[in-house]
Amino acid sequence: MKIEIDQSGHVEYTSHPTIVADSLGHAVHITTKTKKSILQIYRLAGKPRVYVYETFSLLIAIVIRKTYARENLYIVDTEYSGKSDIIKNLTLKFLHKMNIPITPQQIDFGHVKQGSPSDATAHTEFLKINRAELVSLQKILSLLLQ
Repeated sequence: MKIEIDQSGHVEYTSHPTIVADSLGHAVHITTKTKKSILQIYRLAGKPRVYVYETFSLLIAIVIRKTYARENLYIVDTEYSGKSDIIKNLTLKFLHKMNIPITPQQIDFGHVKQGSPSDATAHTEFLKINRAELVSLQKILSLLLQ
């Protein structure tokens, strides 16, 4: 099954939450406070740009974990041009930390059309968070630092 994944509220914009959702209606979100806390940690480590790719990849991994199956193909909207390989490798790393036996061939990048199910879920949850799972600072740090 082909499952699209989209983001609403980019990770680097710390003035509003970030939602990552799939075309089956699963979504996760992180708050502005959590994003600012993570960014501060990365700044102290001298790696503020890595924050964006690692945080986005981790959110993708959490969404994929909800629907993982060997036959699924995950199409991630190309949010960061030229960074797809980095995001894919980080996503695979986080999924393997979660004991999800995904292969590199199961994750691809492409254009997710506006109004597609994943875009609609991400946008709807961005406007009013209803069902999106809150990803806490503690959970993010435990996976990032594992």
